[in-house]
Amino acid sequence: MKKLQLTNNLWLHEYVDKETYLYYEKMNKLHKLAYKLDNKLIKSDQLLREFFGRVIINNWNEGGSRNWSGLRNINSQYYKKDSLHTEFKASDKIFENATPKEVQDYILITWKELGISAIELDKSWTHTDTRFIPFQKQLFTF
Repeated sequence: MKKLQLTNNLWLHEYVDKETYLYYEKMNKLHKLAYKLDNKLIKSDQLLREFFGRVIINNWNEGGSRNWSGLRNINSQYYKKDSLHTEFKASDKIFENATPKEVQDYILITWKELGISAIELDKSWTHTDTRFIPFQKQLFTF
């Protein structure tokens, strides 16, 4: 499998399901898939990775079960038309060396510096997204 590096620690296949990734790879167009990603999402995930260490978004390429934690297209059982996952503006993350609560507490304090506009709380993973909220004065939580 050809890999496309996005940042020091993050790769395109971590954001895309296996079927879509392999399709774009076969067409030699992984770069076109990467263009669709929200830069703010990648930047914030990289900053979290630097602070907390290894992160798992999708891990299908390592034989893992996570396939829909980044992009969710119509082939996903988790697909929702209006989801920010569909727009490449959301990711669900699991950190190897930190609990979701630790990561969420950190984000609640540093969300502006990270470029995160929303977070889902009380889950066994950390969902962040980069939705546009005009005149945002606080982190949107749900």
